[in-house]
Amino acid sequence: AIAFAARMVWFNMIFGRGRGGGSPWLLVVVMITAPIAAFMVRSAISRSREYKADRSAALLVKRPNALADALEKLHRENKRKPIDRGNPASASLFIVNPFRGESFVRLFSTHPPTKERVKRLRKLGREMYIST
Repeated sequence: AIAFAARMVWFNMIFGRGRGGGSPWLLVVVMITAPIAAFMVRSAISRSREYKADRSAALLVKRPNALADALEKLHRENKRKPIDRGNPASASLFIVNPFRGESFVRLFSTHPPTKERVKRLRKLGREMYIST
């Protein structure tokens, strides 16, 4: 939808000159911000899928705390020895993000923070324990 809206603005700028076409600055702003916005939305969807995958796996094996322990172990080992070479585009194929990332870069990350994933799994474990 974002790309479609950007394309509509672009066509209006090119072909709508005689019919009240917009400012060229608007075109520049849309051309810069639209891909960034689309990428951020795609990354947010990917992060929500990670949370859903964790929840589904925890419910399947009925041991969310074991899954949380495994995530913590993977995170510790990844911090100890992160991947220095490789393509960050392949990060979504890993269970935890194997590449180093600063706080600004994490905004565009496909993986949610491991601490948040562990927190949600621990909460699910408490809920499962109470309900049984």
